[in-house]
Amino acid sequence: MTNRNEFFDLLERLADGDADQHDVNRLHDLVCDNPEMARLYVQYVSDTASIQWTLRVDRSEDDFSQDSPSSIERLSHAHEESGENAQALRLLGWIAEHESKKPVSLSPEADHQNGNGAANRAKQNLLRYGVAASIALIAGMIVILLNLSSTPPPPEPVAVLSDAVHAQWLDDKNRLLFISKGKSLPPQTLRLGDGMAKITFNNGAEVLLDAREHPTTFELTTASSSFLHIGKLSARADKATAKGFSVGLPGNQRVVDVSTGFGIIVDESGNSEVLVLDGEVDVIQIAEDGTTQTLRMNEGQAAKLNANQSPLTLAPQHEPAPEFTVVIPKQPEVPWKAPQKVTLPVSTGKGLKQGQSDPNWRIISAEGITGFVPQAAIVTGTMGHYLRNDSGRSQWLSIAGDLPPLPRETTLTFQTTFELDDQMAQSLKLRVR
Repeated sequence: MTNRNEFFDLLERLADGDADQHDVNRLHDLVCDNPEMARLYVQYVSDTASIQWTLRVDRSEDDFSQDSPSSIERLSHAHEESGENAQALRLLGWIAEHESKKPVSLSPEADHQNGNGAANRAKQNLLRYGVAASIALIAGMIVILLNLSSTPPPPEPVAVLSDAVHAQWLDDKNRLLFISKGKSLPPQTLRLGDGMAKITFNNGAEVLLDAREHPTTFELTTASSSFLHIGKLSARADKATAKGFSVGLPGNQRVVDVSTGFGIIVDESGNSEVLVLDGEVDVIQIAEDGTTQTLRMNEGQAAKLNANQSPLTLAPQHEPAPEFTVVIPKQPEVPWKAPQKVTLPVSTGKGLKQGQSDPNWRIISAEGITGFVPQAAIVTGTMGHYLRNDSGRSQWLSIAGDLPPLPRETTLTFQTTFELDDQMAQSLKLRVR
């Protein structure tokens, strides 16, 4: 059955009152996945509701003015819609709720003429419930569409990752991320766990993040401003468009470019060190009462800033200033070498007998086994549905020679090691089977 035929079949079942929950769910999927079916569905519900409205003989006009605490109306208030959208939601909610409470029937005379009034009324009621369910469903779709239409567009990029060396990007759970060179960056917080990365802002300012000694957390806020939460950076704002570029710091402080290159270090306590590499910068500190202190710094001058907002002062000249890298070092070119296929000695249980330990493998954890202690992996027997051991190629390993009865959901973690020379380590592609 094609989707279109299935769609009309489901509509017919819904109108006749024969649709079960599975049918309703399937109709929902078809409507949401196909714009044409969504249009036909809206038209169908509209036409069917119009027919039902025409058949109504037991309502007064005053009923429509009564407020009904329908779930659809509550949705319209929750989404704070106005104008025609809110009116449409309230109308759909009123029809769905009132149609489910009162039967819709023909006049007694029509029932008598048809000779089967009870059957007609039953079918009318089934149709009524189908229409009410349809109206509730389409109202939900309208709410979804209204939400989608009000979803703000994605933020515009404010910078680009222009270069990186051995960069290890991390998410907020310290899992590795991949950010390619040349990638546009919208406002966000970047966590560099190791290596170096150069970020070029849209106004021309360049920031070099250095996480070789300590991780760096750096926030992109706008095309001309940023925030260093922790770590180390150097910045250059040589272009005229980059003048005024700023880096915010803990303690409601910030460094603002005048025409300069500068370096900043923020430690775990939120205290900062600022060194002017060339040109001038302004260090600004805003107190809780709104008062502002500004310290103008020139080339070679340094300052230590306290997150608790001690008065801004220059560091004594005899104190050693921190060192900053202003250019990402060029990496030595690795001469190309034809790929070599190397078989590593890690085949499990190769050349061993059942019950013998494999010197190349250890079991370092066993999730599900209480009190497990890391041990050597042992060649074990097999059960009927396992592939058979082959001592010339590989064999099954476990915690004992006879396949032990392990608790359900047990996970064994195996470890192996092998040595590589520097050349192999730089071009290694590991394939396990």
